[in-house]
Order: sequence, then structure tokens, then C-alpha cells
Amino acid sequence: MDRYDVPFLINDINNQMPYHSDNFAKIPNEFGIIPKNLMNESHKRQNSFLNDNLCYIEESISKNLLTKQFVYWFLRQNKKYHYSADILSHDSIFNSNISSLESIGNSNIQSVSGGGSSPVNGPDLEAGGTTIHQVQSASFIYSILLPSANVTDLYDRLALNAFSGGANYILGAYDDSSNLPNNLLASTASMVLASGFNWKTVTEFQIATVRTYCAFQVSNSSQSIYQNSASTNSLDGNVFGSLTDPFVESATSTDTPNVKMGHT
Repeated sequence: MDRYDVPFLINDINNQMPYHSDNFAKIPNEFGIIPKNLMNESHKRQNSFLNDNLCYIEESISKNLLTKQFVYWFLRQNKKYHYSADILSHDSIFNSNISSLESIGNSNIQSVSGGGSSPVNGPDLEAGGTTIHQVQSASFIYSILLPSANVTDLYDRLALNAFSGGANYILGAYDDSSNLPNNLLASTASMVLASGFNWKTVTEFQIATVRTYCAFQVSNSSQSIYQNSASTNSLDGNVFGSLTDPFVESATSTDTPNVKMGHT
């Protein structure tokens, strides 16, 4: 396992591992009718998932490839909802004391109070800057790589820093595949662009990959956006109207527009 394998592992966890909270459950299934005992079915699915993936998860933890938040979330999910499942009671990682996880994986793991297992609202992430401002082409979706996000964190708003407004624009967020934008996580409707940073709400989404992108497209090429030249970013040729899903890189740019992602 190395850091390039982690997004694929997280994708498997999101798609194959049962998820529980105090009033909600998501159980991947292949059955045609609802089973009589949902928790027994969940335990079966969890045992099957762990038999296939636990060795990779433990290796990722030992190599410090996973965030401390993810380690807490994963262990709490299993110990709270699946500890009676066969594999959990026989594996040393699940017999660890949750309050002293400093011994597992990253030595910088910090204690978490409250004991909850639910995902948390993510901190604001910002990319780009205000060194210059210039117009952006209306023929492309611009994707900007944000600072590393914590897998399973929640987000529900996006922002673009405009020097001038007047045209319409769309904002969105993408996850990552092979260091390129991939699946559309959320997007706004077409809106009128105003100058400055303007937070726009989207349907809440959960981070699936450490690399996450904020994206936008303007309806005409006369809008000036604050930016710097911090990195090379992917562009997707597109007729204005809605963001593509999945994202397909057709060009690159060294311009890095100033964008943010956060949670209300």
C-alpha cells in the first residue's frame, strides 16, 4: 500500500462497508427482499468486507496513510455497531482502547471528545490568491485543487472570488482519480456573478478522496476573477449550462482562481 492506493481503498469503503448512525443505516445489498433482521445482514456484509479489505486498512493505518479522523470513524463504526460480528472480536486492532489511539498509526493522533462516530463538518479550504485578476474563458470548466481534505468530512458551500460581476456562473466540487478531477460531488444552479467572495450553498456532500477540487464556469469571457499562478489546473471544454460528470480534462492552465469550500 502507498498513498496512491488510498483513494481506491476509500472508494471501496464508501461503496461496500455498511454505515450506521443512531437513526440511520446504509447496508450494501444484493438481496431482492428486505431481510427479517437488518443487523444480522449488516454483520454478514461487514464480515465479508473486512475479510477482503481489513489487511489493506491496517497496513494504511500503520503507514500513516489515513487521517486521524478517519481512523477514529472507522474503529468507532466497527466497535459500536459490529463488535459481535465474527472477525472483529478476533482482530487486535478492534481490541484497542479507543481513548488511547495514539499507539495506532500516526503518532500525532489526538484524543476526540464526545465519542460520536458520525462524520464532522470540514474546515474551510482555500486555493488560489489575489495577486492578479483577469478574464476566464466561457468555453471551459476550471477545476482548482484544494488543500488536502479529511476523508468523510462534510461540506455544503462553495465560493469564487470575482473582481467583477454581471455574467452567470456555476460552482461545483469534484473528487479525484489518478490526480485528476473525476466525479461531480455537488453543484449549484446557474447564478448571477457578483464581485467579491460569495458563498453559495450546495447539497451537503461527503469527502471521498483526500484530493478534492472546486470548479466553476462563467457564461461569458468578460468576467475578471482573482487568481495567482500557484499550480497547474485541469480544464474541461464545455458549453455553459451545467457541469460535466465525470470531468474530462481537455486542457490545462497555470492560472489558479481564488476559490473556497466550507460548511455552514
